[in-house]
Amino acid sequence: MINRTFLAALGAAFLLSSCSGPKPIVVGSKDSLEQQLLGEIIAQHLEHKLTTKIERRLGGGDTRSVHQTMLDGQISLYPEYSGLIVSEILRDTPSPDPGVTFERARQELKRVELVEMLAPLGFNAVTALAVRAEGNEGVSSISQAAASATRWKLGVSYEFQNRPNGLPSLTGYRLEFGAPLRSMKDEELFQAMDDKDKPVDMVTATLSDGNLTLPKWKALEDNLSAFPPAEAAILVRDDVLAAEANLRGALLMLSGKINLETMRKLNVQVAIEKRPLAEVAAEFLKSAGVS
Repeated sequence: MINRTFLAALGAAFLLSSCSGPKPIVVGSKDSLEQQLLGEIIAQHLEHKLTTKIERRLGGGDTRSVHQTMLDGQISLYPEYSGLIVSEILRDTPSPDPGVTFERARQELKRVELVEMLAPLGFNAVTALAVRAEGNEGVSSISQAAASATRWKLGVSYEFQNRPNGLPSLTGYRLEFGAPLRSMKDEELFQAMDDKDKPVDMVTATLSDGNLTLPKWKALEDNLSAFPPAEAAILVRDDVLAAEANLRGALLMLSGKINLETMRKLNVQVAIEKRPLAEVAAEFLKSAGVS
């Protein structure tokens, strides 16, 4: 006769082992639509390439808060930008050279935080100032905007307002402002230039913003290189890479697949055409041939 105590112990061991399976990989992102779209692209791609369960935690806040959730183990990986890593996480001054800034971020994250910064996705989301094209035909750079007779009404994103290399970066240009600074969500900035209730005529953006595909807007040249490089890349904890042998290879399949033009077009679909993130991400992965 089989011992009942033995059977109970065997059942408990089986139950314990079934509950201690591989942890899910949690893909995070910051608040902006571009970040959430990148997070969805990464999540869908991993669902196609891995058998491990993939979870999403998109729209988790600004650079510092989302980065901390990764270090705390609440998320496994997320997309980030090289210049923000150096300025916001490392609390250092980024180099205007994209390669130098990227390598500085990569080395220090590995050394200090045991976080891997994978090869760039393919686009540089550097900060820019944007204005209406109509009425500003003679203004193509920030210095020209500063030299013009216009007293600008500036709208900025919440994160830009709080970044150490945000507003202080504009000091050297000596722009003249004719109204108090207005801060708002990223997706509201270009709308504000058309909104009589939020009269602004210059806004902060990134060069990957989908609005810059529209002829009514134009980005001003940052001729003093005030804004640091912002090459997009995936950050992932070393322990997560060690636990999932195929994760690194799967993620690297996305490196170099999203150039600036592609990112702008993707942003147009979610920010302007209001298409679902999941739908846009799925179409991109199919067209890119990686899933």
